[in-house]
Amino acid sequence: MTVDLNRFSVRAMMVLVTCEVLLVVLDGAISYGRLVSDRAIGRLFNITREDSIPNWFASMQFLLICLVLWVIYLRVRELDAAKWKARGWAFLAGVFLFLSVDDGSKLHERVGTWFKASVQNSDSVAGALMEAHPSYSWHIVLGPVFAAIGVFLLLFVWRALQSPVLRMLFLAGLACLVVAQGMDVLEGIDAVVEYLGRLFSVSNYTVRHFAKSAEEFLEMFGQTLLLVTFLRHLGQVGEGWRIEFQTHS
Repeated sequence: MTVDLNRFSVRAMMVLVTCEVLLVVLDGAISYGRLVSDRAIGRLFNITREDSIPNWFASMQFLLICLVLWVIYLRVRELDAAKWKARGWAFLAGVFLFLSVDDGSKLHERVGTWFKASVQNSDSVAGALMEAHPSYSWHIVLGPVFAAIGVFLLLFVWRALQSPVLRMLFLAGLACLVVAQGMDVLEGIDAVVEYLGRLFSVSNYTVRHFAKSAEEFLEMFGQTLLLVTFLRHLGQVGEGWRIEFQTHS
């Protein structure tokens, strides 16, 4: 069986981006606009909640990226004598698996809440940082870890990709994720939310909801760009690769 991953990636991108736009529209109409009066249905499409279809969709995209990276790892392990290259792809597959679990379980938020409760009344450096940080507590705990992983992702994948088009797709996808995290920081600062509320003459709830909606859409779109990048790279490194299924009678 032969699969044209370039053509498949284009179709996948069209489908995924259409789904992402639809999720934003449904959130605005059903969750915020109360098109459906039932609160349970509203929460199902609420893009700001972790127990919603949009959050499940984002989590599954991280998982799909993980699976593609794992197949790249298997192929590179066969082709390349440099074991560190294969291990780099395996590490990134593990990172995106973690992101999938994290996105679906509020892991980073819960770790941040636990850490804040542990140090907020202490005289330690961590306590002082937590007290001074105006946004969500998880940024102090896991922000440096995510930043380090992001730097590794940028350097490793940039070196692995040879096509200028794939490099641009990769940079665009990574930039979307970085900007989305920056928006998350601003969203957690009350002064910023209140300023935007006064500027547009809307409630703080409205500001937070649509800021989160824009952030989640940007993150999902970034995921899609990364998925397309890695699918196309798999098509390049996997050229001539055949997977055979044998049946035993």
